[in-house]
Amino acid sequence: AFAYAIDRETLVKTHYNGFAEPAHSPVGSAYGQWYDPTISVYNYDPQKARKKLAEAGYSKGFSYVQPCRPRVEDTQLCEALQSMLADVGIKADIQLYDNVTYWADFETKKQDGPLSSGYSPRGDPHLNVQRFFHSKGASNSLGYSNPEFDRLIDEAGTVYDVAKAKEVYHKALTILEEDAPEVFLVYEPALYVIRNYVHDFAPVFDRVIRLRDLWLSK
Repeated sequence: AFAYAIDRETLVKTHYNGFAEPAHSPVGSAYGQWYDPTISVYNYDPQKARKKLAEAGYSKGFSYVQPCRPRVEDTQLCEALQSMLADVGIKADIQLYDNVTYWADFETKKQDGPLSSGYSPRGDPHLNVQRFFHSKGASNSLGYSNPEFDRLIDEAGTVYDVAKAKEVYHKALTILEEDAPEVFLVYEPALYVIRNYVHDFAPVFDRVIRLRDLWLSK
C-alpha cells in the first residue's frame, strides 16, 4: 500500500527540483550496465493502495508514527510523503528525532519507519545488494529474509558473464520489490561545486572524493 501510494515522479519534480530519478531497486542508473529500468512493480496507483489496505484489514486506513530527522530537506520530504499517504487513508504522524536517537531507536526496534539513504554505488551491485538484503547480510538491519532471493543473490555472485548475471539480478531484484521490505523512492545525484582554481577533480562512482591528483592554481 505504501509503495503504491507514493508518487515518485511528483517527488522528483517537486522535492528534488528534477535532480533525481524514480527508484524501484537499490541498483540505480549510476551502476551503468548493471542498471535495470524494467523493474517497476509498484508504480503510483492510489486505487491499488486502497485495495491493499482493505486486503490487510484497514479499509478505513490507519495511523502510524513517521520518524523524521529535523534537517529541512528531511522534514520537507516527510511532509510530502505524509500528504501522499493521507490521500489513500494512511495518516502519518511525524515525530522529529535527533540523528543519534533516530538510528539508535531503529536499531533497538523502538521505531521501524526511518527514511534512509546511502546505497552508495559500488563497481559491482553484489556488494550493496548482498550486504543490505541477504538474510546473512552484514547490514541487513531490516531483518529481510527470503530464501529464493538469497539463493539468487548467491548465484549472481558466482556468475562472471555480465549478461547472464544481469538476468539473475533481475529475478532477485524483482522479488525484492515485490516483497517491499522497504519502499525505494528516488536515486539522488551527487552534485559538486568546484572553484575554477581547483584542477583534476573527477567524480568517482562510489562518491568518495579522491584527493591524490587534485591540485590548486591559487
